[in-house]
Formats: sequence, structure tokens, C-alpha cells
Amino acid sequence: MRAQILQFNGLSPLHFKTEERELDVVMSLIRESEELWKYRSTTADHRLPELTRFFYKTVPIQKCESMDVIENKFSGEMQLSDKA
Repeated sequence: MRAQILQFNGLSPLHFKTEERELDVVMSLIRESEELWKYRSTTADHRLPELTRFFYKTVPIQKCESMDVIENKFSGEMQLSDKA
């Protein structure tokens, strides 16, 4: 889940030299989310720290579609002759 939280924010675990720094950034992002969305985050601890789950609130993805249409019209005249 840490990698997903980082990805939501344009980051990756590869951006960090140490796991401690990565965790600091993730926890900071979770605190920001708590303040923004007015909720209290929890974790699901695991005996392996890499498998600890963080509950993080995000905005549902809203799909916005638009289509640009470019219309080109060509006209011309051509006269064909019998001569080749």
C-alpha cells in the first residue's frame, strides 16, 4: 500500500535512498490526507513491516471525456486530357 500512496502522489519507492525516508514521506502524505478529508487513519500491522497496510482516503477518479473534432474540406478541379 505504501507504493500506491506514493504513486497517487507522483512518487515511487525508487525515489528514496532508505526505507525510513520512504516511510516518513508516506506518513506525511497520510497526515495531509487526514487533515484534508477530516478522518483518522489506521494501519493494519503485520509481522513483516513491508506488509503493513495503511488506510488512505483519496478522491474517487472522475472520468472527464472531451473530443476535439477538426474538419478539413478540400476542393479542387482537374482537367484530364487524352494525351499522355
